[in-house]
Amino acid sequence: MAGPWRITAGLLTDPGQPLSFSFDGRALRGLAGDTLASALLANGVRVVGRSFKYHRPRGIVSAGAEEPCALVDIIGAAGREPNQLATTLPLYEGLGALSQNRWPSRRFDLMAINDLVSRFLPAGFYYKTFMYPGWAWERLYEPLIRRAAGLGRLAAVVPDHASPAETVLAASYGDPARRPDLSGWSEDQFRQLARANEAATYFVWEPYLHNPSLLYRLPLVTVPTLVVTGDRDGIVLADDHVKTLTDALGGVTGAASISGCGHRVDEEDPNGVAEAVLSFVRRQP
Repeated sequence: MAGPWRITAGLLTDPGQPLSFSFDGRALRGLAGDTLASALLANGVRVVGRSFKYHRPRGIVSAGAEEPCALVDIIGAAGREPNQLATTLPLYEGLGALSQNRWPSRRFDLMAINDLVSRFLPAGFYYKTFMYPGWAWERLYEPLIRRAAGLGRLAAVVPDHASPAETVLAASYGDPARRPDLSGWSEDQFRQLARANEAATYFVWEPYLHNPSLLYRLPLVTVPTLVVTGDRDGIVLADDHVKTLTDALGGVTGAASISGCGHRVDEEDPNGVAEAVLSFVRRQP
């Protein structure tokens, strides 16, 4: 029996296949068939994280995808992947998980001081609190708020010499020779690029591509639509993303995969994209 709080028998777990895993650096044991959540409960782990604003202790309250509290970071060969649901994550040998939104530890979180002064931190207090002096927003307030925001922390495994910009470029282009050379860029150029990417994320990605109702709106697109991708795309990794889009669109659809290209397919092979579009248009009545 792996875990002192485990019931004697489970419908899905196999007592004959024990698994080792860790949570916040503590070595634990579970069984094949466990989710991370059930394995944590079987080991007596009750507090799995802290609440977003006041850093109050949070435990597991459900058994499926509706779980609001048991979000963890998973440490794997590809790096650190945040915001994984412990209630839907199958346990496997060597799984490493970390709790979120606490410092320095889950049991002793210094940010829990927010709970003691919660009456002075109502919803929206920051809209009027951080207005003055004007110079402090960009230099002091914004960096602190950004550091406190969010739950998990994303960290990809990259070579020590690689910068974040180089990492994104490596995933964006199928052919390394086509990547822009950033070695001669100044700090101001990198800052402008970061702000441009931030604006694109705010105005393009969040309202639309992260909108859960997007798939319900795509059937409203009734004009012929071609979905063009690169066969070496390192940004959109889901194998079925093209089929998901084409199935959801309401009109005549087509898909074209440009050989040797990554995510920036229009930059890497504009002629190939143009030929795919022309071919698609010519097939329309």
